[in-house]
Order: sequence, then C-alpha cells, then structure tokens
Amino acid sequence: MKKFVGLSVILLLVGCGMSEDEKQQLASSTCNVISNAAGDDSTTRLKELNSAREQLGEALYTGSDDDIRDSVKFGICESLVLNDPTYQSLITQNREMVAAEKKRIEGIAAVTCSVMGSTRNMDSAVRIKELNAARVEIGEDPYLDGDEVIKQSFEYGLCETLVAYPDEYPALLAEMKRLEREIIAEKRRAELRKEQERVQRVSGPLKEWKSAILAKIKTVPNPIRDVEFDVEYGIDMFPLELVYACSGYQHLDTKFIVTFSNDLGTLTGRNSIGYCSSETYEASLSVTDTDRENLYKVIGDRQKGSLLSSVKSIDVEITGSAPSLIRTSRGSPRSTFNYVDPKNFHEELSGSDLSRNPVKLRLYEK
Repeated sequence: MKKFVGLSVILLLVGCGMSEDEKQQLASSTCNVISNAAGDDSTTRLKELNSAREQLGEALYTGSDDDIRDSVKFGICESLVLNDPTYQSLITQNREMVAAEKKRIEGIAAVTCSVMGSTRNMDSAVRIKELNAARVEIGEDPYLDGDEVIKQSFEYGLCETLVAYPDEYPALLAEMKRLEREIIAEKRRAELRKEQERVQRVSGPLKEWKSAILAKIKTVPNPIRDVEFDVEYGIDMFPLELVYACSGYQHLDTKFIVTFSNDLGTLTGRNSIGYCSSETYEASLSVTDTDRENLYKVIGDRQKGSLLSSVKSIDVEITGSAPSLIRTSRGSPRSTFNYVDPKNFHEELSGSDLSRNPVKLRLYEK
C-alpha cells in the first residue's frame, strides 16, 4: 500500500512538473498512436488515452470509443488527451457542422435524383449533366462514367449515393448485387426443395397414370399402318408421314421415332395435342436437308408411295396430355378419357411429370 501511494505521488509530481511543450508533445504522440490503431481496435485507443491521462495527472477517460475516433476525425484529439475543458464544446460544434453539411449534400442528391428519375426515358445527356452539376455543388469530382451506371443506380436504389458519395458507391453496389444473388439462390433452393417434395408425393400416382396410358395404348393392336412419302409437287417441308391408328393416343402428346434400315437413319414425328379426326392420323416426320437428300437416294424416281418395308423399328414416347381439349359427345363421353388427365390421379400431378419421365413403347419392329 505504501509503495502504491508513493508511486501515485511520483506520477502526480511528474504530471505537475511537465511543461506545456512536454504536455503537448505527449498528447501529439498519443494521438498519433490512436489514429493509427485499427478501426475495431478500441482497446488500444482507450489504453493509450488513459496512459497519457495518467502521466498528465488528469482524470481517466470513461467516454465512448466513438468520441475518441471523432476527436481524431475533427482534429481535436489532443484536446481530448489533455482533458481540455473546451473539448466537449468543440466536438459538439464539429458534429453539428458535419450533420448540417450531410443534410445539405443529401438534399442536393435527393433533388438531383428526382430530376434524373423523371428523365429516365429521355436523353442520357440530361442525366449526366444534372449529375455533374450536383457534383460541382457538393464539391465532388466530375462524373465520368456512362448513363448505364446512372440507370443501374436507380435499379438498386443507390442514385443518391452515386451523386453524393461516389467513393462509397462501388462497395454498396457490390453488396447489393451479392445480396440479390443470395436471395435468388435461396429462392431457387427453396423451389427445388418444394419440387423435390412434390415429386416424392406424386411418384406413386405417376406410375398409376403411366400404367393407365399404357393399358389404353395396348387396346389397339398393330397401330402402325404405313410410312408414306409424297414429293409429287416438289420438295415439301414434310415429305414423309407416319400413318397410325390414333384412338389409343387421343389427347396425348405423342412423339414417334422411326428408325430406317437404309440411308434415312432416324426421323421423328409429333402429334402434340393428340388430335384424331378419324380412325387414323398422319404424323409428319421432321426431315432436314441432309435427310431429304438421303430420302431421294432411297425412293429414286418415285414421287409417292410407301417406305414401311424400309423401316427397322418405330418407337413412341408419351410426354404429356391435353385434357382441356377433350369434348363430351355421345360417341366418346369425357369419362372415356379420364386416364388422360393427371389430376384424376393426384391433384399435384402435372404434364411436366410425364415429360421428364415419358411412357415409352416399341410399336413396330421388322
């Protein structure tokens, strides 16, 4: 205890014995350390300030770190270290001046963005002119980027930042874009989870629906009637047609894959709404320029005829249905086509489920 009292007396004497120049030098060196401390290093700032206060014989500092940092920003750090009685008045005045200037700058930015916002569909030069006029009034550097940056600032709600605080704008824009990407990614993840849960719920009904479609298709034996060609009136976009009994495929999105045993290779045809006006339907086969050249190699000089003898196999894929196109009639009541509508198997079942996992069947094979 005696040692502690003795040390305190010594420190007090040293403090009292300092000249004004020594006090100022201590305050200056302390502020230099404080100003170089990392932004989040409040411990160092407080430690250095109170170490100097002890040497000066002044009361220990019990205020906030914000005050210490503001004292550096306003150039009154030494007054804080020296415990100058005018310090509180000085920091209050400086904060009021900063607040007033901030209000002035942000007012200019708000008016400028209002004007630019009303000209978003007008000449870009007007917007750039308005922004530069505001920059001059605020005291910032001239705006040198293009009009697309201005438009983007409106898109992200950062127009006033672009006008008033250009140094802060890039970082804020990058953060806004990052948050936007995160929101989009999370939305996609949520949608994916929701879809995965739905797929799990409808997996059983989907199998039932596919079984019902297959059962209906199999009620029509030997559905393939012919593969016809017709080039009598010149080169047509679809010179080949697949003729099939369509009653088993009515109101279904049907894709046929015809594999030939000659130069024609494989061609496809589609009946996307399952239209069937009579007993048979003629699905046009998609023929490219190369396929057309090969077709002429196969048919020679003939203009019309059958190519069924050249067909190796025909497969069908059912990738969806068109239940909304079903019409009630005496001959075919709507209930006849209950198997076409996925909602009759599960309320969450849709045509897209079948498109991802189609019904596949080989209809013909030589």
